[in-house]
Amino acid sequence: MSAVLAVFGGNFEAAAKRLSADVINFSAKGSSVSKGESLKDTALTLQAMGADAVVIRHPASGAPHRLSSWVDGSVINAGDGTHEHPTQALLDAYTMRSRLGKLDGLNVAIVGDEAEFGSDPFVPAGEQLQELIEMEPFQAGYQAAVWDGAGAPAATMATGGAAMMLMGQWAPGTMNANSPDGNGLGDSLGWFPFPEVDGGDGDPTDGFGGGNGLAVGADAPPEAIEFLEYISTPDIADRWGETNSGILPVVVGSEDSVTDENLTSVLDARAEADAVQLYLDQAYDPAFGESINDAVEQLFAGQASPEDVTQMIADAAGG
Repeated sequence: MSAVLAVFGGNFEAAAKRLSADVINFSAKGSSVSKGESLKDTALTLQAMGADAVVIRHPASGAPHRLSSWVDGSVINAGDGTHEHPTQALLDAYTMRSRLGKLDGLNVAIVGDEAEFGSDPFVPAGEQLQELIEMEPFQAGYQAAVWDGAGAPAATMATGGAAMMLMGQWAPGTMNANSPDGNGLGDSLGWFPFPEVDGGDGDPTDGFGGGNGLAVGADAPPEAIEFLEYISTPDIADRWGETNSGILPVVVGSEDSVTDENLTSVLDARAEADAVQLYLDQAYDPAFGESINDAVEQLFAGQASPEDVTQMIADAAGG
């Protein structure tokens, strides 16, 4: 069987190959679709290619149903706009049945997905980032700079070559190592929350950053659980905090082990926050996180527009 994947992103190609299907990967980006070709024209092209099945992910509700009237092969709806996502529903149902042994009588909560990655507020955020990039506020050669070492952001800050850095709580430790005397910037270093954006949602005290979390598989041996319990004890948490390296303890009662003023102020802000969002490249799986970073990098390099970047991320999120 051959399968043509007419999708706007997704993991269906890998799934089809695992089922031994011959795959012709079709993407709207870079094809005649991006030049104005209609869905029907695309369907007739797929029909001529002799596909036995078409997996389609499309932003327009009802697109798979329309496509089914134009091709002889089977059409699998992999998500059509705000309408349906049956392949995801099947996976969810399979997971629940595998874990819980049944579907009848379950109360299922559906959370989120009000805003897709390709829509507001992502495009306006990209436009504002583009405005910043066009001001050219960064050091020469910044796109090729690594985090640590001579000429890198940490060293540039540590030697007084920059006034501000958008970075996490681990930065002071690296700056110390890159400063001439090894002591960092001392009292000259401080931090402030990200400025409030007019019209933005959320509370000014909300946090966005990293976290201290560990996960093990469902079939992990008892020793793995015992190890997690051990490193989560107050004594071990205190030892982490005492290093003042930027690894902030999360065990209740271990906050006092941190003595660096910048880090203690970060801890205070975290305690006051009603919500903390993990970095997007860590909140999602590694492959998707890498896609987010790669797409944003193209905006910095001037190789993609905010609309292109958000669509790349939406494509990577699909499926």
